Amino acid sequence: VSLDSLTGAYNRASIDRFMKDDMRQTHQTRQPFTVAVMDIDDLKPVNVKHGTLAASLVIRDVVHAAKQQLGNQGKICLYGGDE
Repeated sequence: VSLDSLTGAYNRASIDRFMKDDMRQTHQTRQPFTVAVMDIDDLKPVNVKHGTLAASLVIRDVVHAAKQQLGNQGKICLYGGDE
């Protein structure tokens, strides 16, 4: 489990581990488990026009906003791009 250095979100490899662990805990505790997936629309044109650093900063800002809303109630993970 490791963090992306720019955004502070967990990397893609972390998702599988978290899902296994959290699903196991959910089964044991019978507590709710939620997965939310977000997509940043029109990020590719930002990348093309302004470069990968600008697009990465947009992702960083979205991750920061999501972390503020989520607090300590969960985890933010990056999945990938243009999927």
